Amino acid sequence: MISSATRYKIFGMKVYRSVSNNGNVWFLLLNIPILLKSNRKFYLFGIVYLSRALIEVLALWMSNRQNSTGLSAGFYEILRTDYPANAVLLIEAHVFASHAEFLPCYAKYFRSIGFKVDVLFRQEHLLLHPLTQEITNSMEGVRFFCVDFHNDYERSLLFELAVNYEFILLTTNDYSLLRFEDFYYNYVIQKKKNNFYAINHSETYRAAELKAMKDDADRVYYDRHVFNFGVMQKSGPFICPVSEIYPCGGAVKKNTQTRFLSIGALLRKNRDYDLLIYSMRDLIKDGVTNFHVEIIGAANEITLDDFRGLEPWITVAGSTSYPKMYDKIKKSDFFLFLSSYDKQNHYIDNNPSGIFNLGLMFGKPQLVQEEFAKAYGYDNENSLIYSEKNLTKSMNAAIDMDSSAYTLLVAGVHKMRGKIQNQSIEHIKKYMLHEEGLFDLHAQDFSKS
Repeated sequence: MISSATRYKIFGMKVYRSVSNNGNVWFLLLNIPILLKSNRKFYLFGIVYLSRALIEVLALWMSNRQNSTGLSAGFYEILRTDYPANAVLLIEAHVFASHAEFLPCYAKYFRSIGFKVDVLFRQEHLLLHPLTQEITNSMEGVRFFCVDFHNDYERSLLFELAVNYEFILLTTNDYSLLRFEDFYYNYVIQKKKNNFYAINHSETYRAAELKAMKDDADRVYYDRHVFNFGVMQKSGPFICPVSEIYPCGGAVKKNTQTRFLSIGALLRKNRDYDLLIYSMRDLIKDGVTNFHVEIIGAANEITLDDFRGLEPWITVAGSTSYPKMYDKIKKSDFFLFLSSYDKQNHYIDNNPSGIFNLGLMFGKPQLVQEEFAKAYGYDNENSLIYSEKNLTKSMNAAIDMDSSAYTLLVAGVHKMRGKIQNQSIEHIKKYMLHEEGLFDLHAQDFSKS
């Protein structure tokens, strides 16, 4: 390892951090409130904390100057590292710096079948602290590198770097700074490699990409190398991240006040918040008040004002960091899927909802409308299913549920999670390792551009 690359301990895990100018400025600015909020007793602590942040920013700047490559520290380090044998490279370049919570699940899948794993993800992900101590405890054989996907030089070197790995998996193809075509034409074709794979979230995007391809060989490669993210997508096999990376302890419903949680953008097109408001008012009118609902998500179309009169039973938390989100999930009893087929049918017909994955990862039962239950595979053993707009009845059943019934429901969630996890691993073995010999890519000529 080299001395000029700056290493960061994030919740006990070694992460190699990018050195872009924007990242340096944000890193410094995020520490200024510590100083400004300090009273006289802690003023010295504030100065020390801010000084430490400034030193770290200068160290990052100096490391970038010392390597004299124009590369981020994370990318420079991975170029100089020893590549483990039998390793997989995971890349998450989501344009909105989302989906970092799923990276440990993908890594766990590959570790379970004997691969070492390197992960490249954006600096913007790191600012939200997706890697907690609980995650690092189960991540032996996995290395995380924070890089700058906006850097054209790094993007070009990425295709040189990729040849050191058994497989490369782009965990988000759509909504990404890197796309399938980037790797296909710069790596698969140019390097004559066929070990690149990607994961799509959108059926519409998949259809558009296939339609844009003019060569049948290109379509064949795409069709057999691009997985789906969700179990409800029918266009091909899925790798659905649902592993238990975030243990929540016992299944006993501990809260005297039943706690419901909804996660997703605060937009009516994404969640049926009007149904939630109606159901909450219905419960309170009937004297049912021993519950609380919390909503986490970016955007601000929905605010606390929409829940006027319901303030004692609702918290609109807005956007939050990963550790805070994880903590809120662990303290909740039930997830609210909050999709209605007449308003959010795109979560069945086009792209999956991430709250499905989060519920399984944390072992939380969901309240879900019957159309979505059928599409995602929920049943009465792992969720509370309601017809049409009858969310009130399911919320009431959740509130009245005793610990023994809740424990059985959670056991059903664990069973569902195990099934999907095993299916995902089998899809990796079948379509990436070609254990059944279904498609011999080595026999195909991908040399033409």
